[in-house]
Amino acid sequence: GALRARHLGYHIEGPFLSDDFSRAHDGRFFLDPTPQHLDPLLETGRVSIITLAPERAHALNAISAISEAGVIASAGHSGATFAQMVDAVAAGLSMVTHLFNGMDKDKNGGILRAASELRELTVGFIADGIHNQSEQVKWAFETMSDRIALVTDALGSMLGDQPVQVDPHGSGGAFRADGTLAGSTLTLDKVISRAVALGAPLEAALTSATRTPARLLGRSDLGEIKEGALADLTYFSN
Repeated sequence: GALRARHLGYHIEGPFLSDDFSRAHDGRFFLDPTPQHLDPLLETGRVSIITLAPERAHALNAISAISEAGVIASAGHSGATFAQMVDAVAAGLSMVTHLFNGMDKDKNGGILRAASELRELTVGFIADGIHNQSEQVKWAFETMSDRIALVTDALGSMLGDQPVQVDPHGSGGAFRADGTLAGSTLTLDKVISRAVALGAPLEAALTSATRTPARLLGRSDLGEIKEGALADLTYFSN
């Protein structure tokens, strides 16, 4: 058949986020993850990941419901403490959304400590030199390289009802009109290249873009070259 992308499910990044770590998101629309607001998302059967702040009211029950529905519950745009993250993992949390972005950057507490110490967590990471710099890339790959899922954070020309401007200097960054970093326009091949340029080992960077996210999504037929797997191959040259 024709070469095309496979839809692996939606990632819902909101509206169950923290007001203190909203970043480019519009906090006017934030909600607590009550069954009233969560169930319609789960009932679609088309959602793969839901990002929420574990410290919000009803979050632990929501994490359990998300996990039981076969959807990945991920912590992001959050000021959760380490203790709250431990409780969230016990409830079924299995991922962290874009490490270092939309969270407290203290490595000794909260989400960063949880990401480094709780091996149940797969860690989404935007290694583009904009969201994360060389020091952060090296620390992440030295600390949790077998649990990193590289993320493009790519978006179009709008974020909700807000226009997004692409950095004219070629960084790939996308910004709101007020200068707030809103995402990226990079494709995954470029994120892999930048991760390596910023200090990630080549093999670990490739694994973080293939096998690790495939396993996170429960897809044993994707992400590596083996008998019975889909032969989705990409050739990189110098």
